[in-house]
Amino acid sequence: MSDISTSKGGRVAQKSAIFFTLPSHREPNWRLTKAKEGSVGVDVLLAAHERMCSSNFFILNLTPILFQILEQEDRIEEEDFTRVIKYCALELHMFDEVLFQKGMLFSISFLRYFEAAGLFRNRKYKAKEILRCVNHYRPSVPPLTLEDELEIIASADDSPPSTSDNLPF
Repeated sequence: MSDISTSKGGRVAQKSAIFFTLPSHREPNWRLTKAKEGSVGVDVLLAAHERMCSSNFFILNLTPILFQILEQEDRIEEEDFTRVIKYCALELHMFDEVLFQKGMLFSISFLRYFEAAGLFRNRKYKAKEILRCVNHYRPSVPPLTLEDELEIIASADDSPPSTSDNLPF
């Protein structure tokens, strides 16, 4: 007789990323951050993206422990990190503003990079599960999607058929 509670083994589902990906051409927002904050701005962005990769479901909690780790490992002070991330979240919209106001950091464009690179292949938790988690924390606003607003509009098939479609010739 087999016991249904017996573990079948296997891997524990990953909730974070092993690889760290960014596009090969730096985005204008990164350049604006460097122009405003200097190299500390780029250091902060790299550290934030690295930490989002290693956090559960790409949601980075901005906690005192995180700031201690940033200071020890990356030599980034809490004031610098907070100033740069606030600029990037509120003015450049690089991070979700709703989650930022709740003390969390998440970037939909960063998640889209992972999806486009195919890095969710062979994983239990894919981009849609991550978005489900993220959208759970922002119930009063429109949900984030893998497609941006213009991609959704472009792919919509809600146009009325033209009258020339019904002509026999």
